[in-house]
Amino acid sequence: MVLIHRERVDDLFLEVYEERPFIRFRDIRTGRYVKRPEHLYIQVVVSAETTAGKEPIEVEAHAYQDITEIYRMTGDEVIDYLYEKQEELYDKLLCEIERWFGPYIVEYAERKGRELRKEVEAEGVLMRWRHPKRYKTFREMWTE
Repeated sequence: MVLIHRERVDDLFLEVYEERPFIRFRDIRTGRYVKRPEHLYIQVVVSAETTAGKEPIEVEAHAYQDITEIYRMTGDEVIDYLYEKQEELYDKLLCEIERWFGPYIVEYAERKGRELRKEVEAEGVLMRWRHPKRYKTFREMWTE
């Protein structure tokens, strides 16, 4: 068994092996193998801010998608699938930001990263935005 990929999932490590068993989960604190989570989600974050127009705006968008089907894949397929889903979610987020806030802000969009999670509240896109001069806190909206 050769370990080819390790990634953090909340308080676990997702370990992908070249040979059987392909995917295992290890507790970070104890180092023991644990039962796999029932659902596994990928989360991607994009943020942007611009001063175009009358006043500045800051936007942060999170996309979540269930990727539990990786349990049935082999080692290399899992890694390819994770990066494919990541790019797919980035494209989805940029389209949503452009749809709600216009094309100009997409030029300043910055990829914040990808995470794997055991549980999330809902699937879809969560967008948070604010006008720094007017509001102290972010306003939120779920889209599908």
